[in-house]
Amino acid sequence: LSVCQESGVTPLLTVAIGSGTPQEAEEWAAYCAAWYHARKQKAPRIYWQIGNEEAGAWEHGNMTGEMYVETLREFVPGIRRAYPNSRIIAVGADTYHNLKETGPWRAVILDQAAEHFDLLSLHPYAISAWENDPAVRQGKILQVSQKGIKTVQDLIGDLQIRGLRDKKVAVTEWGLWLKANSYDEQ
Repeated sequence: LSVCQESGVTPLLTVAIGSGTPQEAEEWAAYCAAWYHARKQKAPRIYWQIGNEEAGAWEHGNMTGEMYVETLREFVPGIRRAYPNSRIIAVGADTYHNLKETGPWRAVILDQAAEHFDLLSLHPYAISAWENDPAVRQGKILQVSQKGIKTVQDLIGDLQIRGLRDKKVAVTEWGLWLKANSYDEQ
């Protein structure tokens, strides 16, 4: 919080839902409120991202959209109660997948839990850009970037279709992987 304040940056905290508890999240929110109160400062807006990539099989706490809806219902009220100037970010992936199945994610969140978040996050990564030829690599980066733009546009469209014009989109991660140790052993 000190670094954010000194840098003029709005804090964004990710709540561990795969290993954390709603009580722990509420305690973190209360800690933040107390931190500002102790300094006799008005508590600024803080963004709380509920989980990270729980729609993905690689994430600790991987879950279905329905399970994530329940998680939002369990975690968000305590955070909002302890830190009223919270903005809640929910995972905005289109689908979930684990080692056995895939299914809808975003539609479930939008239809069943819209009151529990303010923003939906996306993580557009360029993950297939590891090419030795710079021209081929640049072409792949451009393709993936265009795909990321389309992903954001699709999310905005999903919000508009449901009349959720007060909800925002957040790109909370973006990256370019030129090499990946799971593919090229480097």
